[in-house]
Amino acid sequence: MTPAAILLLGHFEPGQLDALTQAAKSTFGPIPLAAGSVDIGAAATSQLVLAVAAEAPEDAVEIESALDSASLPRVGLLIVGRMTDSAALRALMWATMEALALRREKALLQGDLRTIARRISHDLRGPLGGVVTLAQVLQELIPPESAEPHDLLASMLRSGEKMRVIIDRVSTLTRATATPLVTSRVSAGVPFREAAARLERAAQKKGVRIEGPSDWPEVNADPALLQIVWWNLLTNAIEHPGTPGPARAGWRLEGVLGRFFVEDGGPHIPEAERGGLFSPFHLLHESRATKGLGLSIVERLVALHGGTCAYAADPSTFSFTLPIVPAA
Repeated sequence: MTPAAILLLGHFEPGQLDALTQAAKSTFGPIPLAAGSVDIGAAATSQLVLAVAAEAPEDAVEIESALDSASLPRVGLLIVGRMTDSAALRALMWATMEALALRREKALLQGDLRTIARRISHDLRGPLGGVVTLAQVLQELIPPESAEPHDLLASMLRSGEKMRVIIDRVSTLTRATATPLVTSRVSAGVPFREAAARLERAAQKKGVRIEGPSDWPEVNADPALLQIVWWNLLTNAIEHPGTPGPARAGWRLEGVLGRFFVEDGGPHIPEAERGGLFSPFHLLHESRATKGLGLSIVERLVALHGGTCAYAADPSTFSFTLPIVPAA
């Protein structure tokens, strides 16, 4: 990536300017070096700038945060100290612009994900809601004795609910991945109880009782994302109950970490298949990837919090770790 301009910020050691000029010419071609400052507010421009300084300027963060007309980073900041070796300066100039290219690509992909999250949530949810509403109205209008139409409408409503869940899951994951994580100190039991309350009716239909302890540790987490983790693990226990019994949630201390888990009477998963349970979401496009989304979403959300996921048999247990906030 070639800058449109190279700006020199502050003062340099004798001989440095010649070395910088030689390094810039051999790296990018005949680009002039000019003393000056970065116009941080010039967002209307699309020109990329390499800013070079002997010492980190006071506004270094603002300089690197400067955006172009497409809201992408446009300044690469290079601190050279007292360096006068033109070959080393050339390597640093190239690396700085490559780093800027990666920052621009990251910002672009994060913007894409936020757009996808919003469009999935808004543009798909509206038409889907219309289809579901129409099916519900038809259920009311068609005589109860007409069994076949009612079966078809019931199937349509089940499919609509599955689509709604997929939309919610993908939208949540893309939004969480693209947005900086904001955590707060929260009892791990609060998101668990909220998720359990949302699933109470579904659990009753399956004859599953959700259980959990009364005492929970505190963690630094995004409560909404932690609730989604619990919701997915509890949903997995409800949908694959196996032998009759409760879905029991709990936690135990492992050093500075808490291991949070959901135990159920579900069928044991063969050892050869366990490695693919928490398939990373970014690999789900591969032909051999697991078909479900729930556990992959759990893996991503837990990883964003610095934790890991695991499965164990006897009994069937899905778990994740999070750092525990020490008691005051």
